[in-house]
Amino acid sequence: MESLLPPGFGLGGHIETTLRGISPGQLHAADFQGIVPNSDNDFILRTLILSMNGVGETIPNPAVGCIALKNDEIIGFGATEAYGGRHAERVAFGNLKDNGHSTENSAVYVTLEPCSHHGKQPPCCELFQNAGVSRVVVALGDPNPLVNGRGLRYLEAAGARVLLSHGQSAAAASAWHLPFLVQQTQNRPLIVGKWAQTLDGVVADSHHNSKWITGPEARAHGHWLRLKYDITAVGLGTLLADAPALTARDCWLPNSRQPHACVIDPLGHSIPSDKRFQDALAKLVAAADNRKVAVVCPREHVKELKGKLPAAVSLIGFPPPNEAGRIGEMLKSVWQQDETISWLGRMPQSVYIEGGSTLLSLMIEAEALDALHVFIAPKLLGGDAHRVGNGTHKSPQLSMAAHFDILSTSVLGGDMLLELVSKPIKESFFVRG
Repeated sequence: MESLLPPGFGLGGHIETTLRGISPGQLHAADFQGIVPNSDNDFILRTLILSMNGVGETIPNPAVGCIALKNDEIIGFGATEAYGGRHAERVAFGNLKDNGHSTENSAVYVTLEPCSHHGKQPPCCELFQNAGVSRVVVALGDPNPLVNGRGLRYLEAAGARVLLSHGQSAAAASAWHLPFLVQQTQNRPLIVGKWAQTLDGVVADSHHNSKWITGPEARAHGHWLRLKYDITAVGLGTLLADAPALTARDCWLPNSRQPHACVIDPLGHSIPSDKRFQDALAKLVAAADNRKVAVVCPREHVKELKGKLPAAVSLIGFPPPNEAGRIGEMLKSVWQQDETISWLGRMPQSVYIEGGSTLLSLMIEAEALDALHVFIAPKLLGGDAHRVGNGTHKSPQLSMAAHFDILSTSVLGGDMLLELVSKPIKESFFVRG
């Protein structure tokens, strides 16, 4: 089965870039795996790589990239700045002017339709008025109701020939902008699952040890994904076993932003007097400045924890499910609750659930995961415990299997990364007529 994305690209962007970064000079070199030099698709993919400079910091705005080209030479480039700062097009136009270039008869490539409304910045499409830009290649239309084609029409009225990207380059842009696209079209966050496993599906050994199933490259990319997504979440068991910091450390760091952190206790098993629990929460709070930390648990359990956690840790309760097996459904909707929005100051744009197996199994059973990052190590461990999906159905049948579609496959060191999306996500964002 052919990957929907070009080789070397995934939900986190250009994978090699997440490990080593990119300098402006590399924009002029066609050394990116899977990119055909001097084509529109080539420059869309280079623009996407450039957009990765804004990873995480632009939320809730999308991290957009923009390149201006004249006579087959890149004359200007830019990525969206931290939230409230300039959008990619303004950075790129300022860059080319600073270097003594003109936009006359230039071609502009951008990963998302230029905005056409006033927000914290003026409309980007106004930059093209009287700019003499001949062509604009846009990877994706912006579904924001305030834009949604208005930017494209403005560009055409300004005299530019406007082309929408297609094929794998458009799919790569959809994958990169997926959190923004889902929130704008479905008014909810993208919910992503991630785990590392052996070939036989084991995510931890009999002593609950999962360090380290995969190698350093896979771990570095997993840390990059923490930068990309809004909230990084783990289950109670993972918190107690690993006391993770949930920070990005081993990947390329274009900025200092760290993800907000969330501990999910789906069954209400946390014990306020447990020193491991308290110490692990304190570590999450201390691991990064300006991050928010919360514990999500059944609403009746909030009463047991209230006033007994570190002061910086918030509590978010979810209502009891109608059936014990449908806890995942409650966890799916908790991100849209007033409590969650009050905690974060807005609705989260994406939630990155790193484990453990119980939490991920509950989410899969409830069909609550939109996408998966599955890191696979070439190891066989055996045993019958610590597998995602283990025991979630009393009588498993093939017809009951949760189904995902392959988005991309990549090799990271000695490991494999398999990225998948749910059928609704694939049909909404990766299938175009």
